[in-house]
Amino acid sequence: MVVQAGEFPQTFQEQVLAELWPINSRLEAQQQRLDKLDQDVQELNIRLKTYQKASDQLLILVSTIITGASAVIILTPLGRTLADFAATALGMG
Repeated sequence: MVVQAGEFPQTFQEQVLAELWPINSRLEAQQQRLDKLDQDVQELNIRLKTYQKASDQLLILVSTIITGASAVIILTPLGRTLADFAATALGMG
């Protein structure tokens, strides 16, 4: 705050406090914005962790399905071959 000509001069302390008041107000506003950003980051972290867990579980599920399907594809002909071999070996075929 600058003292204009014709105004009653303020004490040094009053001048300093008058200058600090707007700065303090701006700092409080910035602190509120920072607190809001901190909350947003925490929410995003929670969402990211949830996404990662779901992604991991989905990967396990897909791997299990692929393994099961592969086993069926491979073991079915192998089972038939073994059954034919057993029938031939035992003289039933």
